[in-house]
Amino acid sequence: MIFAEPQRLDQLSERLQRAVRNFNAAAAPPTPAVAEPEKAITVNATGVGTNVTTVERSPDLQGEVDRLRSELDHRSQLAQSLQRFLERISSREPEKTYQAILKHSMELLRAERASLWVFDEDSNEISLKAAVGFSVSTTEVIPNRMGEGISGGVLESGKAMVVSDLERAGLTAAPAERKYRTKSFISYPITMRGRKIGVLNVADKAGDDKFDDVDLSLLEILWSANRGCAGKR
Repeated sequence: MIFAEPQRLDQLSERLQRAVRNFNAAAAPPTPAVAEPEKAITVNATGVGTNVTTVERSPDLQGEVDRLRSELDHRSQLAQSLQRFLERISSREPEKTYQAILKHSMELLRAERASLWVFDEDSNEISLKAAVGFSVSTTEVIPNRMGEGISGGVLESGKAMVVSDLERAGLTAAPAERKYRTKSFISYPITMRGRKIGVLNVADKAGDDKFDDVDLSLLEILWSANRGCAGKR
C-alpha cells in the first residue's frame, strides 16, 4: 500500500465523503412519498391480531466511516512524515544526511537503535558511517567486505531482512559489548539506479515489540520516494 501518493489520498477522501453521505441518507427518517413502512402482524395476550409498524434498519455504515477516517488520518500523517524525511536528507553535508536518515527511520519505526553502513566500491567494503543508540564508537567497528556478516550479505543479495528472533533465525548475535536489548531487527539494502549504496539497520523496537513486514513496507515507501526525487534532480 502506497500511503503517500496524493492521488490515493484523494481517492480515499472521496470514498469517505461518499460513505458519510450514504450514512446520513440511510439514517434519515422515511417519508410516505418515498416508501410505505412495512406492516407486520403480531398477536397480543388476548389473541387479537394487531398491526405493528416495523422500521427498516439502516445499513451499518458507521463502522466503515470510522475506518475510512482513521485510514485517511494515518495516510496523511505518513505523507507529512515522508515530506519531512525528504527535506532532512536534502543536505549536501554527508554527516548531517546520515544522522537525518537514522533519526527519521527510528521515529517512523519506533526503533531505539539504528546504524548506517556505506559501501565503498574501490575496497569492496561497507563501513559504519553513523549510528544512534550504540554503546561503541563507529570508528571501533571493523568494516565488512561485501557478503560478510548480516549487512554485507543483505547488500550483496539486495534483499531486505526482517528478523523477529535472531537466534531462531540461526544468525550470530552481535558482540555482547554492543548491548542490544532485543533480538529483532531489520537490515535494509539501499540502492540508487541499480547501484549499491549501503545498508540501513534498525533494532530494539520500543516496548520490546518485534519488527515485521509492515515496518519493512514503511522503509520501502521512504526509499522509493527518495529514489524518485533523486532521479529528478
